[in-house]
Amino acid sequence: MLFELKEKINLKRFFLLSFLSLAITLGFSKSLAEIYTIIGVYIATLAYLYIFFLAVAELFRPYTDKNYDKRKDGKGKVLGLFATKLLVLIIALLLGVQIMGSRIIICVINYILQILILGVSFKKGK
Repeated sequence: MLFELKEKINLKRFFLLSFLSLAITLGFSKSLAEIYTIIGVYIATLAYLYIFFLAVAELFRPYTDKNYDKRKDGKGKVLGLFATKLLVLIIALLLGVQIMGSRIIICVINYILQILILGVSFKKGK
């Protein structure tokens, strides 16, 4: 699955822009606890994006995989992946709110930037 990810996303561009975004958001932190929180939510965001990629790949597998067996429907797997990705993000943000309070907006802005960076990092024609 990682090979498919490399084919569809320019990982160098993604991680370069991603770390730049992380560095900028870390600049807004006021304490060591906030730094840990921003990094934790960042890692959860990366996990969220990867699980999202897996879920979408599984969702479109009947249309892209010639060897797909329609009798073994993967709807449960897709549902599980979507539920997992939401759970990861919700837990990270809830923990972030407990530590950062109203400053959690820093993590939310970084999350939105990560989604935009992912969109910019897609390879054309793939």
